[in-house]
Amino acid sequence: MQYKTCRSDFSGGSPRSRLQIFPPWLRSNLPALRLPPQQTLCPVTPRRNSVLALMWSPLIRAGSATRVLLCLMTIPAVPAGVCDVLTASNRSYPTTCAEEDNINVPLAARSWVQLSVRATHPTYPVTTPGCGADFDAEVCCTADFSGCPTTGTTSYLLRSANLSCGSEPIWDDHVNAFWLCTELNWWRPFAMRVSVGGNVQQGHRLVLNSKIVDEGSYPEVLTIYEDGNVRIKPHPPAGVKDVCYGSSVILGPAAEDQVRPFVDIARIDIVPQGPCFHITYASGGTAYWCLRVNRQEAYLEVTPSPRTDGPVATFRSMWVSDGNADVDHLDSGATTLPIRGVWNSVTGSEFLFRRAVFSRHNISAPDISIRGTDVETMIIPRPWRHVAR
Repeated sequence: MQYKTCRSDFSGGSPRSRLQIFPPWLRSNLPALRLPPQQTLCPVTPRRNSVLALMWSPLIRAGSATRVLLCLMTIPAVPAGVCDVLTASNRSYPTTCAEEDNINVPLAARSWVQLSVRATHPTYPVTTPGCGADFDAEVCCTADFSGCPTTGTTSYLLRSANLSCGSEPIWDDHVNAFWLCTELNWWRPFAMRVSVGGNVQQGHRLVLNSKIVDEGSYPEVLTIYEDGNVRIKPHPPAGVKDVCYGSSVILGPAAEDQVRPFVDIARIDIVPQGPCFHITYASGGTAYWCLRVNRQEAYLEVTPSPRTDGPVATFRSMWVSDGNADVDHLDSGATTLPIRGVWNSVTGSEFLFRRAVFSRHNISAPDISIRGTDVETMIIPRPWRHVAR
């Protein structure tokens, strides 16, 4: 995104009052933002739900006298590589099991970053072969446990779970419906506390069904697991009932584990109108997530609290071979790598995990991109940036 230094006649509200648009934990890390008189930072193309858009919109709307005039200058482009705030490491291994998450790519950040996770349909035509009029994930996204070991793997853990999601959602406003599920054999010793609209319950898996605009259909678009794993998918293309999940992303400082990396979530407070999620981790720290979804993409924006330990995200998926995989290539913008190629690490500001080859496994599952943006740079450029550490 490009930025311009702009002049306006905005005079109402102090920089401190402008920070009220942020959640309290984020405001506490921005105690001394100061702008020179009559100047602010203008995004050329502000994005909905982004921190920049949140700052931008109140400046435009505040007071009847507010007018934003032409921008005076453009901040020069930064040298190549300066904005490469993420480092992706290859910790994957081979497998013969199509239900095992053998693709393990943790993303480390060199600064406090905001993340955006985008799920888009694969580049080949989305189909759901063998599905009837009513999309049944058990049939349309059939698991293939051939070649899978019987103990000690992710596939075994999740296959052995006894899932119960109750008879009623914990929230349903006829746009977003949230279901909280418990798993009798959940592999972690904890449950997460989920709060929405005054309803507080505990469970291991939070599921969101979201209404398609101008349709009476409510497909599943988001699943959050207690161990920090998250899955998102867009609404299906027109004429398709639904699509499958595929790859996962762990959002937070996941601990390495022999079977499955994890970061335990202690609590989720939901704002259903977003929908947005205030995440509290059992190990300390918080994050603020907001989701939007349509037929083209599911877009999850993540602002974590500042911390330096562990990765900021971990991409998890499966690859047995090209054509039997939920991902087969990684694009960093500067290079394209086979997901199971010989590489150790790669830097970038955005990574696209995609399928270049038609896959028989979860045919309709989305490609996933993860982008990192330096929070300090997003909020105010030097020399007027004073963000507490």
